[in-house]
Order: sequence, then C-alpha cells, then structure tokens
Amino acid sequence: MSARTKGNLMIRLAGIALVAGAALSLTGCAGGVPPYESLAPAVPGAAIRLEKGYSGNSIFTGASQTYLFSGVDYCDSLRVAAVLGAITSDMRTLRVPAGEAVVVTASTTFTTGRGNLGTVTDVCQNVSRFTPELGRVYSVKQTSRYGGRRCSLAIVDTETGRPPADLERLNPAVVCPGDRGTGGL
Repeated sequence: MSARTKGNLMIRLAGIALVAGAALSLTGCAGGVPPYESLAPAVPGAAIRLEKGYSGNSIFTGASQTYLFSGVDYCDSLRVAAVLGAITSDMRTLRVPAGEAVVVTASTTFTTGRGNLGTVTDVCQNVSRFTPELGRVYSVKQTSRYGGRRCSLAIVDTETGRPPADLERLNPAVVCPGDRGTGGL
C-alpha cells in the first residue's frame, strides 16, 4: 500500500470516528457517553457478544457500528459498549449482571467520499430490551447493507439459538424522552 493510500485511509478512518462521535453527541441524555464497564470474571453474570454485521464497505465507503448498553433508566445509564469499524476486531464480548434488564441500542453509520472526511449517507438504528440469565452467552448482531435502507437487530442465546423469552423491540424514536427525535442516539 502506498504512503498516499495509507494517508487517505487514515483520513477516512478519522472521518468514521468523527461521525461515530458526532452520533454519540446527539443524545438527549448527556454530552459525552461513558464506556460500559464489563463485570469482572469472578462476578456471576452473563456474557453479551457484540458482532460486526454490516456489508457494502469499499474504498469509497466507510462504515461503523456503535453498540450502547443501558438499564431501564435509559438516559441515566447509557454507556458505550463497543464501536466496531474498519480497524477494530469484528466482535467484542462484555459481561453483564444476570437478572437485570439491559437495553441494547445498535446503530450503523455509512459514509461516502474520496480522500476526505466523508458524508453520512445511511444511518440505521435498532433498540431492544431483554434480561440476561446467569451463565448464558448472548450473540447481538445488527445486520445492515450499504444502500439497503433496512437493518435488523438479532439477539440470541448461543446455546439454544433462540432469542431471550422476554426480548422486546423498542421504537428508537421514543426510547428516551426529550431526545430531540434522535432515538437516543
């Protein structure tokens, strides 16, 4: 890869990070959203495996996925669980308390542009709530395709292959009162 290509790639990645940061700053809840702190391995809980699930990325398009966790008091406990993009791993596993409802917000942002910071072209968001069970591992993946205008969020117990019994899909536009129509993100 030439130095110029590497430079353009770094500019694009900086643009993707800027877009993800801008999306996070739009919350009606608070300015900076702090990171989610995973439970220590010795503490009983459940695991949530956040997976990268977008396609359509190319030299001229960029994408990132942001996963946020919160409790039932959405605005007061919103935390960044993972930001997955071109230079990150495809998955991040976090441990969460068992028996406590968690709200998962997933957002995929696509950008286009050449040699610049890019222009946001697609944003897709889903919000779901469920209660993790002790010792279980859950796979969480938002699938989205560039230009597809649709996305979906799948949450399944990796042992059974089924969604949690209490899985509830929430409307992103009304999940956080006073969010200025951003759906909390």
